[in-house]
Amino acid sequence: MTKTEFPATGLILIPGFMSPAWMMRPLHRALRDRFATTVLFDYPRVFSNLSKTVGQLRDRIDAGPVDRWVLLTHSFGDWVARAALNSGDHSKTIMAVSIAPVIDAVPMARRVRPLLGRFSEEIRIMSDRRAVRSAYPPSVQRIVLWTRWEWLMKAPPSDLHELKTINATHNSVLFQPAGITAVRGAIQQLCGTSPAVQGIAATA
Repeated sequence: MTKTEFPATGLILIPGFMSPAWMMRPLHRALRDRFATTVLFDYPRVFSNLSKTVGQLRDRIDAGPVDRWVLLTHSFGDWVARAALNSGDHSKTIMAVSIAPVIDAVPMARRVRPLLGRFSEEIRIMSDRRAVRSAYPPSVQRIVLWTRWEWLMKAPPSDLHELKTINATHNSVLFQPAGITAVRGAIQQLCGTSPAVQGIAATA
C-alpha cells in the first residue's frame, strides 16, 4: 500500500464545463492514496444553478477533516474554485493546481452565447472577459499547468506566476502519463516535498 505522502492534506478534484467527473478518474486513482482524504467533486454543468454548485464546493472545503486542501481544477472548474474561495472566509490552508484554466473569455463561448447564453450561466461567464478573470485570494499558492496544443482557451499571460507547459491538448492532459506526472510534481512542489516541478518545462 502506498504511504500517505500528505497526511494532514486533502485533495479535491474539480472538472470543467461539459466534463463529467470520470474524466478526472485517472488523476484521482494516481493521487488518492497520497492524501488523508480525496473528493472527486461532481456537479451538473449545463442549465444548472451555478450559485448552488459554488456553495456546495465552499461547504465541502470548510467541512473537510484536514488542515489544508489542494484543489486540482480543470478548465472552468478553476473558475468554480475561485468563486467558492471568494464567497467567504476559510480557516483551511488552500493550494491550487490549475490545469488549462479559464482565465480569459473563451472564443467558442462567445460564438454560442447568442443562442445558448440565456440557458447557461457558465456560457455567459466564459464569454465575458471581466467575469471570467476572477482571481484566487492572495493567500492561495497556485501552479498553472498549460497545454501546448490548446485549441479552446486563449493562452495565459507569459508572466503568470508558476506557469508550466505540458505537451498535451485541453482534455488529453487528464489522461496522459506526462500530465499525471506534471500534476504530481506540482503538488509536491506546493506541499514542500519537492524543490521544483519535474518533467515539464517552465515558460515563465
